[in-house]
Amino acid sequence: MNTNDSEQLFDSNEVAKRLKISPVTVRKYSNDMEKLAKKPIYTRSIENRTKKLFVEKDISAFVYIMENKAKPSLNYEMAISQAYIKYYTETAIHSSNEIIGISLQNELLSEYQLLMKQQKEVIEKQSEQIGELTERLDKLIGLLEESKETPSVIENPAAKPSLWSRLFKQS
Repeated sequence: MNTNDSEQLFDSNEVAKRLKISPVTVRKYSNDMEKLAKKPIYTRSIENRTKKLFVEKDISAFVYIMENKAKPSLNYEMAISQAYIKYYTETAIHSSNEIIGISLQNELLSEYQLLMKQQKEVIEKQSEQIGELTERLDKLIGLLEESKETPSVIENPAAKPSLWSRLFKQS
């Protein structure tokens, strides 16, 4: 979890008002961060165990996500990954007294490897989509060039008599 007794806790509605975003967006960010962490990283309400409570660090992470997903070079998944690395991996390591030396490095290394694998998958998916779009664009360009080369019947209706005029042609 992410809180000391002295830290002020905020619910998703308070965080949403503060960041001028929807409470649904706050929940989406927090769910995606926990999915990435593969464990709960937010404090839960005593009255309602499904209600997440946030501290200043969490709000900073959400601001970081909002700023970075707006950059053209990053997508949402990358912004989430970077926020997780920046705000939760180092803090989790510093606050944990059990992890020392090599085990600490191995955990960090495995987290980075996982994040790199996820980012590689996202990049591969985007590359496939770009390839598909390029193929579609090439086909459309080919169709446009064909239509320019082929004379249209609509432009020159006298070139070919209609079916009705050929069938009922008076001799």
